[in-house]
Amino acid sequence: MRRRAAGTPTVAQAGTVRLDTVAVRATVRGRDLPLSVKEFSLLRFLIQGSPEPRSRTAVLEEVWGSAEHFDPTAAADADVAIRTVRGVGYALDVHHP
Repeated sequence: MRRRAAGTPTVAQAGTVRLDTVAVRATVRGRDLPLSVKEFSLLRFLIQGSPEPRSRTAVLEEVWGSAEHFDPTAAADADVAIRTVRGVGYALDVHHP
């Protein structure tokens, strides 16, 4: 388990999705968003790099520890989506009304 560096934000947010990185809790518009640890890690990694895309290798190494397998999914009712950036990797899109 990694330790949080001094000054590292404990909340990450993109659109209506909010992550509490200490409690490992995700919410959308204040409602709990049930995520697995891997899903939470992926979303956190993409939010922290948003809006810049992250390479497939960086995603796999950060979230899974290797470049073995990755299956992006999107949360229902959230205004964010994981987008494949051809030839680069993945990015988080926030949809504004």
